This record gives sequence, C-alpha cells and structure tokens, in this order.
Amino acid sequence: MARMAVREGIEIVYATPHHLLPPYDNDRSRILKAVAKLGDALRAARIPLQVRAGQEIRMTPEWLREAYEGRLLPLSGTSYALIELPSAGIPEHLAHAVHEMGILGWQPIIAHPERNREIARHPERLRPFVEAGALCQLTSHSLTGRFGNETQAAAMSLCKRGLVHLVASDAHDCKRRPFELRAAYDVLEGRFGKLYVQRLERNARQIAGGKRAEASSAARRRPWTSVLAGWVNGR
Repeated sequence: MARMAVREGIEIVYATPHHLLPPYDNDRSRILKAVAKLGDALRAARIPLQVRAGQEIRMTPEWLREAYEGRLLPLSGTSYALIELPSAGIPEHLAHAVHEMGILGWQPIIAHPERNREIARHPERLRPFVEAGALCQLTSHSLTGRFGNETQAAAMSLCKRGLVHLVASDAHDCKRRPFELRAAYDVLEGRFGKLYVQRLERNARQIAGGKRAEASSAARRRPWTSVLAGWVNGR
C-alpha cells in the first residue's frame, strides 16, 4: 500500500484506524506505537512516504470521557480531530460534541458524510455543523463510483451545496479499497473545474501543516465551453 500511495503522488498519509467502534479499540498509545514501527519499516525499505498518526473517532456518547482520559488522538501535529458518524442517522449529541471539541481546542473533520443515509437524503442537515466549525471530508471511492451511484450522487450534492472541504483516499487495501485520490480529483475536475480541485488540495496541505483550512464554497458545474477546451487539450 505504501508503494501504491507513492505512485499516486502522495507524500503524507494519516493512519486513522477506527476507535469507539466495536470490535475496534485503537487508543492513542496503541496507534502511536504502531505508526512509529511502520515508519521504521518504511525508512528501512527506502519508501519515500511519511505516515502520521491519527484516529477515526466514532461519535458515541463515550467520546468525551475518552478525550479526558487521553485515549483520543487528533491528526498528528494538528488540532484537527477526524470523527465518524453512524451510517444511519445523525447522533443527537453531535452539536454538543462539536461545541465541546472547540473547548478542547480541536476542530472536527467529519469523515465521509455522504455515506450517512440521513445526510444523503437531506444534505442540508449537515450545514449547521459546518457553520459551527466542523469540516467535511469526502471519501475518494464515493466520488469514483466504487460505492455506487447513490453515494456518488450524495457526494456531488454536498459539493454543490458548499459543504465539502477536502477529499481523503480512505484506502484500506490494494484491491478492494485502494488509493484512488487522483481518480477522485479527476472526477471533480471534470464536473466542477480545476480551481475547485485546487482548493480541496490546498486545504489538505493546510491541515497537514497544522494551518487553517479555507472556508468551503459551492461547486459549480463547468460550462460546456470549458469542457470542450479541456477535451481539445487532451485533459
């Protein structure tokens, strides 16, 4: 997977295993040890990829207790915390959680909201959390269609509404869920243009650098003249 990431042009990967999602129990100390060991292996193999520690925190009622116990891990070197919603609905305590994360000095990034069935049906229900300070991150496989047409349509709808800040590979293996970040960007560029993709890429770099991400803005479909010019130029 590391070599595949390098071939995709990726320089930094955040390892974000699930936490608070049974049977997964990957607390801060366990992840830090595993990522350090992986880093040693990558250097020994001379693979030019930097793997940083993170965590995909399931938004259960226990998350705040885990935070105060020191078991949660924001993305290494940043104040951004990657959070995950259940697949069916929006937790009642999510607004409070976003507020509490702000008190902790963390800014939440909501992972793959397009795969939440309530948000897919009612995308505007995501907006209050964005307005409260949360960022939203799409999964590359949603954009490429690997997760089906409905999920792809939900992802595009969030882009059009200005509710997307960045895209993640969310790679799990080399075959079933590989790195498809470049393919996802190509889909977005074909639909919304290069400037929109550049904004998403810039946000990813800003977050990796521990800096502030840009506010989201609504994506607009490329005019047919722009599409024609791209086709003529071989894009």
